[in-house]
Amino acid sequence: MANELSACILFNTDSKADALQSISEEIEYYEGLLNEIDEYTHRITNYERTADCPYLAW
Repeated sequence: MANELSACILFNTDSKADALQSISEEIEYYEGLLNEIDEYTHRITNYERTADCPYLAW
């Protein structure tokens, strides 16, 4: 575990608690992005609806 001074210097914060909060917020942000990707990959595409419009296929 890092001491408070090194944590403050590394994360440019006033206290170790602020550094931990900043790290937690960043983790939540990236978990949200991963959830969005997971939801996108599990969606079902209706290919019959777009079969005659090839420009709609991404």
